[in-house]
Amino acid sequence: MADTHHDYGDDLIGATVISHDWDGELTLRDTILEGVAVALGLDSRQLPPIREATTIDAMDEMFASAEDAAPTLSGEVVFDYADCSVTVHHDGTVRIDPLVEGL
Repeated sequence: MADTHHDYGDDLIGATVISHDWDGELTLRDTILEGVAVALGLDSRQLPPIREATTIDAMDEMFASAEDAAPTLSGEVVFDYADCSVTVHHDGTVRIDPLVEGL
C-alpha cells in the first residue's frame, strides 16, 4: 500500500500526496487509482478507466530505475483524471489535486 501524507503546509491544502515505490509490488496505476479515490472520497472501482487519461506504462518506463540505479529520467508528468490534476514525480511522489470549478 502506498504511504499517504497529510502535513505539507498551506500550499497542499486539499491535495492528496502519496508515495509510489517504483520497485514495490503496487503498480503506478494502482497507486494513482488509490490516491484519486482517497482525494475524491470514492472507491477506486467507481473511477473511470485511467487509460483514457494517460499512458501509465510509459511513465513506468521513463521513471522506473534498474536495480540499484538512479531513476531513468527526472522530472514530472501532469495530467487530468477523474476531476483531478495528477502530478507524478520521478522520485515516486504522486500529488492529486481535485479540480474545483469557479476558482
